[in-house]
Amino acid sequence: MRRRAVGPGGRIWSPVLVILPSTLLILLSPRPSPPHVSLQGEEIPGKIIRRGGEGQSFGYRCQRLRGGCRVAEDLEKVKISGKDGGNGRGAKELRKRHLNIVFIGHVDAGKSTIAGHILALTGMVDERTIEKCEKDAQARGRESWGKAYLLDTTEGERNKGKTEECGHAYFETNTTRVTILDAPGHKGYVPHMIGGASQADVGVLIISGRKGEFETGFDKGGQTREHAVLAKTAGVKRLIVCVNKLDDPSVKSSDGKWSELRYVDIKTKLLPFLKGTGWKPKDVISMPISGLLGEGLLKRVDPTICPWYKGPSLIEALENIAIPSNTDTRVILPITASIKEREGILMGKLESGTITLGDRLEILPEKKSVTVSSLAIPGGEETDKALSGEAVRVVQRSRRR
Repeated sequence: MRRRAVGPGGRIWSPVLVILPSTLLILLSPRPSPPHVSLQGEEIPGKIIRRGGEGQSFGYRCQRLRGGCRVAEDLEKVKISGKDGGNGRGAKELRKRHLNIVFIGHVDAGKSTIAGHILALTGMVDERTIEKCEKDAQARGRESWGKAYLLDTTEGERNKGKTEECGHAYFETNTTRVTILDAPGHKGYVPHMIGGASQADVGVLIISGRKGEFETGFDKGGQTREHAVLAKTAGVKRLIVCVNKLDDPSVKSSDGKWSELRYVDIKTKLLPFLKGTGWKPKDVISMPISGLLGEGLLKRVDPTICPWYKGPSLIEALENIAIPSNTDTRVILPITASIKEREGILMGKLESGTITLGDRLEILPEKKSVTVSSLAIPGGEETDKALSGEAVRVVQRSRRR
């Protein structure tokens, strides 16, 4: 028997995909699997608050993260009926853990260069592409920006020398599949930064250790402070603080070694601020790196240039970091992009639950019935099931009622 939900006034509600004006998307599967719920944000995503479980009231409230008008502040509570226990597709397939990370921090801290260097070190881009980007950077008089051009691909970004939109990339380690979100650091593109942070499990806060640059980003009005606060508000669970550019002559010691004094000075000022904004000390890791040289990214920092740091590299830290998972709850899928071709394509990060090939959905208010005809995970690999925490591409096929 098909289960239904009873709404206000005794009306019968079918589990459906509900699209409210441009901000909130609620996805409820009519299959016996748990209802699907999704939050759609524009440039500034909302924050969802969920209450209740099986047979209990299920309410939502959504509002903007940074001022502006409130959106759907209190939706009517709806009685939800569902059935726990997966989707009847058998045991979960075994595959590498997936992790979404976002690079945040003040403009010119080195975020795109670090992200691009990671792609090069992990073999995700070929030598020809790297050489092409480096030649383009040289032609523009910006020789050190070659790796950044792997993420900053538009002419506007390369001409201005700053990231404008949240770039996406992907790499794999032995144990983890990682989606990189390269957020812009300029204050004029904060909405794009929030869009990236809302999809991430881990934030990588890039700090420039160069003399004067940390102070500029950390002082009132700097993006270091704002990004740390916004990442916490957007739901980022863990934070890795990477102090970059310690190889710069302005802070490097006379014998060529990285300055421990500069590193400790930055931590002494930054960590109390992070604690005051809600970051727990156990959820914050700090380390020195060099995005330009690639030190501390894939392998640990060379002890001959940084003898005082004994901790893991950035990728080691990402492999070992623990992120809570909610695979057995209702599905929450924030939709970050949609493409209309012969079949509709939706893209986003699956926050919890599972989506399986063949799931049938309905879209309201159009009352358009669709079926999930294709699923893909980072790297373009097609799959029968998307699990919690994975970035997915969902192809939906319309069908007649």
